[in-house]
Amino acid sequence: MVNNAGLQKFRREKVLDNYKLTGREKEVASLWFSDKSALHISNTLGISEGSVRNVVKSIYIKMNVSDRSQFAKKLL
Repeated sequence: MVNNAGLQKFRREKVLDNYKLTGREKEVASLWFSDKSALHISNTLGISEGSVRNVVKSIYIKMNVSDRSQFAKKLL
C-alpha cells in the first residue's frame, strides 16, 4: 500500500470533522499533531500562547483524551 501524505492528511481532517472541531481548533490540532509547540503555534497563527493552550484543552475535551499521545493515536 502506498503511503500518500495527502491521503493521510485527508483522513486526519475527516477524523477531526467527526469530533465537531471549529476551524481554529482544526488549525491548532493539525499543528499540534505535527509536534509543534504552543509557542510555535501561537507565532504561526498570530494568537497568544495561552489561547493555544485553551484551544488544545478544548480539543482534548471534545476528543476525550488527556495528553498528546492519546490525541495522536485517535488521528492515526
